[in-house]
Amino acid sequence: MMNEFDMECGSGSVDFGVETDIHHSGVIHHSYHPYPIILGLGGNLGPVREAFDQAIRLLGRLGVTVENRSRLYHARPWGVPDQPDYLNAAIAVRTRLRPLELLWLCLHVEATLGRRRRLRWGPRRIDVDLLLYGNLVMNHPRLKLPHPRIARRDFVLQPIMDLGIPPHHAIAPAGWGALLRALPSPERMIYHAESWSE
Repeated sequence: MMNEFDMECGSGSVDFGVETDIHHSGVIHHSYHPYPIILGLGGNLGPVREAFDQAIRLLGRLGVTVENRSRLYHARPWGVPDQPDYLNAAIAVRTRLRPLELLWLCLHVEATLGRRRRLRWGPRRIDVDLLLYGNLVMNHPRLKLPHPRIARRDFVLQPIMDLGIPPHHAIAPAGWGALLRALPSPERMIYHAESWSE
């Protein structure tokens, strides 16, 4: 549902042009930074909620701490309508990773859990996507932050709002709610919300 790249990411490394220090623990070490980072989760194949839980556990083992999570949102598919409905959520995390390193880690988690990139916006077991990295604005060939399509997707905006983070100055100067209210009815995909415990 978010940054899409025409690549396969297996268990090996992907060179994003940044230096890393990977120890035997698998954690990439850099100075801890204090700003909230938001990852989006989505999927529509198999037991998606189980895949979310697996992704969170795997992220934790790799040095990404989940501090908060949104409700779970059921939504009609966006972009390619002829596919199963989606489950979506967002998580607030802390990490020592820099943006491109975190992107690589998200791709690694997706691949580990069975994600294969075949059709853009097509069915998938899981997305783990970098939406916001604090207040950072980034325009890199492999990563744009904030995610450029946040404002067009209620199944991204609503989970972000659940997390209670301040609006990002670059895309939501009037607040997250203003973006959500501006979405026309045909672009509203959410039809049900539930807690993780339901």
